[in-house]
Amino acid sequence: MRQRNLDEELLQDSPSKRIGDVLHDLKDMTDDFNQQQAQVRFLIWQCAERQRQEASTKISIKNWWKYELQGSRDYFAMESHRQSLIEFYAKEAGIVDGKIKSFKYSNYVGRNLSPFCVVDTGDSRTRQLFLEHMKGQYANKVKEWVDSTLQTEIGAMRSDRYNKTGVNGTLVFEPMISTFDKVQSIPLKLVMTVISELRPDLTWKKDWAHNTVFIPDAAGQVETYLAWCALDHLHGRCVIYINEELFDKRAFRQAITAQEFAWTSRKGWGKSKSKTLATVGNLSRDDVVNPEGSFMEQIGLAKSEGKGKRNAYSTTVERAMKSELPFRIEVLSLATTEFVKTYNEHLYKLLTRWS
Repeated sequence: MRQRNLDEELLQDSPSKRIGDVLHDLKDMTDDFNQQQAQVRFLIWQCAERQRQEASTKISIKNWWKYELQGSRDYFAMESHRQSLIEFYAKEAGIVDGKIKSFKYSNYVGRNLSPFCVVDTGDSRTRQLFLEHMKGQYANKVKEWVDSTLQTEIGAMRSDRYNKTGVNGTLVFEPMISTFDKVQSIPLKLVMTVISELRPDLTWKKDWAHNTVFIPDAAGQVETYLAWCALDHLHGRCVIYINEELFDKRAFRQAITAQEFAWTSRKGWGKSKSKTLATVGNLSRDDVVNPEGSFMEQIGLAKSEGKGKRNAYSTTVERAMKSELPFRIEVLSLATTEFVKTYNEHLYKLLTRWS
């Protein structure tokens, strides 16, 4: 009896048994990982759909003329100015008064008046009617003007010194884009900037739907692909495929790195948009720990504004997260004839993973 038990114990500890246990554990880990990925995929999809639904009724009007606003009366005058101008074009588009009165306006970022005015029209049909009118009649751009009832009040205001000639005062009407879709567009925007920098001699078009940049033929269709951004949302990865016959991979990678840094600088640390004073990338550890330095001032946390001020830790973490690119970028070269094949392979991989 004792000998039989010993044999059973030896059999249980045999290499094949141990391999079986390892394989079983690996299968459990794979199942857990697949389940977690499925949950993340669902959350990404749910978030994207919610954002798109919220954006589907909204219009963004940008490039308003900026003024030095002194008090509540000035802010109210600017709100009234924007609303009266938007209502004028809404009536011109044939939208009924009842609908126009239900429009909701968003003019602020925190406590500051935004250069954007976001209008919630209430439904997608009304938004489309408004945008089609602005595109057909004005090519989505109009010169800003002031209603006669507000000319005296606004005329007394002093213009902000940060107004840009040819930009501020030329209003652009655009459909509101969801944050998810804006995030997807960042790599392609960087690519377009780099292409313009490295090859200013090329005439090209962009395709937001496919994340590609290409040279068009006479009919406006694809003749030669210049670049394509292959996005992997689940892993936060973007592979930028460039045409090896038209670009040097090393030069392109260096240029895209510089554009990444410029993007994080614009979105990162500082007192306001487009006026960044410091970024994580251009501060050394010595700059940060120097007692006589101005690190806290550079990131806008030099002194408290009293009760209700958010703590420095939370603000710092939020800014660090905001300044990060949403995708880790890699640059690879492709032959002109390989773009379509590689695109289809990438799409198939995503479909098999997400299905």
